[in-house]
Amino acid sequence: MYQFQDLAIHLPEHRCWVLLTPTVQTVLHQYRQLEPSDHEAGGILLGYRRGDIDLELTLATEPTPKDKRGMFSFFRSTWHHQDVARQQWMKSGGTVDYLGDWHTHPENHPTPSSTDRREWSRLRSSSPRPLIFIIVGKADMYLEGPDRKGYRFLLANPT
Repeated sequence: MYQFQDLAIHLPEHRCWVLLTPTVQTVLHQYRQLEPSDHEAGGILLGYRRGDIDLELTLATEPTPKDKRGMFSFFRSTWHHQDVARQQWMKSGGTVDYLGDWHTHPENHPTPSSTDRREWSRLRSSSPRPLIFIIVGKADMYLEGPDRKGYRFLLANPT
């Protein structure tokens, strides 16, 4: 079985680093929409803030039956994902934080839709701290950092 390694991504425009742990990479990889019948999936990203701007992603919540998943849409049911965030925050003594959202798109090289941009803008305006957003595609991933610039990166293919 393939073992993911820590993936450190440098966002030069924002002068920060984002670290994706193997746990997060495994979740993101497992929900790629590789088949025409696969529905979009998503969740929230949790982890640690290192200094003012560096982020360490340690947990990506997985979709639940309460989420609404379609071929070209994903609507997260708030209660489950918030409950996981609250549990992780309490378990960590208040050090694990909400860092952003992730979801899939059924395309090789995903690009944010206007719906994605509106939702990210709403989330950013409600958070005093930097957030990141990831769209998982078939061939690569799109990460939008706190600087609102997009970066593409490959996730190792364990198959």
